[in-house]
Amino acid sequence: MTASTCDPSLISARCFRAMLEAMARPGSIQTLFRTPTPPAPMPPGLAALCLTLADLDVPLWLEPSADGACAEWLSFNCGCPLVRDPAEAVLACVMNPASMPPLRAYAQGDAEYPDRSATIFLAVQGLAEGRGARLTGPGIRRERSLAVEGLPGDFWGQWQENSARYPLGVDVFFVSGDRIAGLPRSVRAEVI
Repeated sequence: MTASTCDPSLISARCFRAMLEAMARPGSIQTLFRTPTPPAPMPPGLAALCLTLADLDVPLWLEPSADGACAEWLSFNCGCPLVRDPAEAVLACVMNPASMPPLRAYAQGDAEYPDRSATIFLAVQGLAEGRGARLTGPGIRRERSLAVEGLPGDFWGQWQENSARYPLGVDVFFVSGDRIAGLPRSVRAEVI
């Protein structure tokens, strides 16, 4: 059975459930039920997250290198408005972490509305539990380790600044194939 022959609402519901689990248990790896087939260079897992959360009321920033076929596909399938400035986006789609803007460039929320910050969907080369950055905070008993392959060299330093601004700051979903891991802004990370 392919994603095109499955019930789209079932796919979205299961993807949403995986996303909730990933955020409720930061650093845990969740598997997506089915993934669509978007145009290159958008990975299917990233597309699944977009199809689940993006709609007419959710401005999305798409990295400039993926403009064109990916932008048309997202507009057609999600109806979401695409914005050029990451600070205007509710969702951000990053396929090339090496060229992503710094985390501070995305919407951070404000004192009255900290929830008006961005959620970044970040395609990475690999995810593994049990090694990598040590995560602590809400949803984590004591600590959890998560290795993320393909991040910019300064990502974890940026993340420390991001979590220090809590309740402001961004949230991140790492996406590798059909696997995701959530990193809410309330979680602190220490590189080990």
